Amino acid sequence: MAKEALASAEQLLPDRGAAVSQFNDPSNPFAAPVASSTAGATELPPGERGPMPTSVIVALVATGLMVLLSAIGSVGQLAAGEPAIGSLISVVIGILILLGIAKGHRLAHQWGRILVGIGAVLYTLGAGFGVVGVMMIANNPEILGADAPPELQNIDLRTAAMVGIAFLFGFVLLLWTIFFSLGTKSARRYFRLVCPSCGNTKVKANDFFFNRGKCKRCGVVW
Repeated sequence: MAKEALASAEQLLPDRGAAVSQFNDPSNPFAAPVASSTAGATELPPGERGPMPTSVIVALVATGLMVLLSAIGSVGQLAAGEPAIGSLISVVIGILILLGIAKGHRLAHQWGRILVGIGAVLYTLGAGFGVVGVMMIANNPEILGADAPPELQNIDLRTAAMVGIAFLFGFVLLLWTIFFSLGTKSARRYFRLVCPSCGNTKVKANDFFFNRGKCKRCGVVW
């Protein structure tokens, strides 16, 4: 009789394992806090980059065109017997940035934006002053005087001015296109410049070649 009563009581009691599982269920507001095994971690895996977004493709094409124009200018300077060291250096730097953007390297994004941004400002100012100077000469050829080079005496200055202005503003447009395209959120995500922990886009290099980034907000390294 006692055994039968004990068996009936055990059937009425809830399953101990089920009760413990329910008590530890994270959705249960009364559940005890569970310590995470990643608590205090400061480094995360790099994760997948994903396909190249449109903004990076635009920056890549614009960089390629900029390098092409720089190379054409360098060839023209060399053909005219003028020193083209500065132009050749620009071509080499542009090629390195182009390859870095294609590979999605953080260092190419960083220096690409810095150098392109500086170049865009300088070329924009130069284009503005150039337009004023060239148009003054085109409208007033007598400014050159009798000492003008022969190649300037036998050409239509207005046409030459328009061609030069179009070339210069095309170069400026490419520079600003690269600068703003690399600054988009999709480009930063492609270059792994968005913190995987807090989503912050303020990232600094954690090593010399920027192979690993460090979030300026939460300090996570990836």
